[in-house]
Amino acid sequence: TKHVLTLLNKLNLNTFDVTEANPDCLTDNGDSWGSYYASRPKIVAGNLADAIVLLEQHRVTGFMLKNYQNTIIEMASLIKTKS
Repeated sequence: TKHVLTLLNKLNLNTFDVTEANPDCLTDNGDSWGSYYASRPKIVAGNLADAIVLLEQHRVTGFMLKNYQNTIIEMASLIKTKS
């Protein structure tokens, strides 16, 4: 959404547009997402290694990464095993 892109820009995270998110690609045509797609969200991509460096240097996100590191590792592991 525009709000998420604004937050990413404030963190100086470089992204590029891939495409607009399309609710027609979902099995329920986005019905379970309520009005989310009315905001015309975009799919963006960026360099994750660069993003991690920037996030670690930022006061708030650096604190969150440090304090939630174990949770982040667990979630990443779950994502890997399901894909």
